[in-house]
Amino acid sequence: MNDLFGSETNPETRGEYLKRRRRELFTVTGSYRNNPMLKFGVTSGKICKDCKYLYYREFARKYYKCRLRKCTGGPKSDHRVNWIACSKFIQNEDV
Repeated sequence: MNDLFGSETNPETRGEYLKRRRRELFTVTGSYRNNPMLKFGVTSGKICKDCKYLYYREFARKYYKCRLRKCTGGPKSDHRVNWIACSKFIQNEDV
């Protein structure tokens, strides 16, 4: 297939696109690479570790979750404590 300038191109198939997109969004374990809550905005200078909405579920190890996100039993809802805080950040009183 040729593009507008006559160069030969090999367009990405839908399957290839979905695999590439998955690699960009998720880690090997299935959790998000970046904070999905940033769609609401950013609180500069703060991290999720200091937010009152952050909690953890403990099994063999601790799995941090955010109360503002839908919590599933899988790694997709895991939350990193050092992510940049979203605009819904509220300082935890314990810190």
